[in-house]
Amino acid sequence: PLLKAMQENNKIGIVAPQLLDITGQKVINAGGLLDFYGHKYGQRDLHYLNPSKELWMTFACVMIRISAYKHIQGFDRNLIHYCSDSDLCIRMGILDYEIWHIPESKVRHEGQISTKEAFKNTCSKMQEVMNKDQKYFETKWRKEGIRNGNSWFGMQEAVLN
Repeated sequence: PLLKAMQENNKIGIVAPQLLDITGQKVINAGGLLDFYGHKYGQRDLHYLNPSKELWMTFACVMIRISAYKHIQGFDRNLIHYCSDSDLCIRMGILDYEIWHIPESKVRHEGQISTKEAFKNTCSKMQEVMNKDQKYFETKWRKEGIRNGNSWFGMQEAVLN
């Protein structure tokens, strides 16, 4: 279903399945709003039968159109671990690529396992990386939002309503 969605709509830059935790329960992996720190909030329950256009996806499992990825010049190399999914989605959206959640596809995912393991072994280093990434994301998108009349962050509410 993910490939089919991409083939049927050339505007799609990113598609993602419904994430399920290891017990088979839904994981909210898209929808809602982003703040300048890359925090997701106001998330909507996406465990329904219809595909939906969204503003962001958690990148636990996604399919990205290579031409769109190249057009936005890939991941921002200044983001080491955190906020990179949000940043990529924002840049896709600004260039009018669509981001779709396709609940017909389902993937089991044990959430934050790499982060939990990393924090267990090197808590202070991971916290440092997270803080650095969030600060960079905030600086980048607050500046971008002000320069462009808060274009992307301002449109979030309208897109979701």
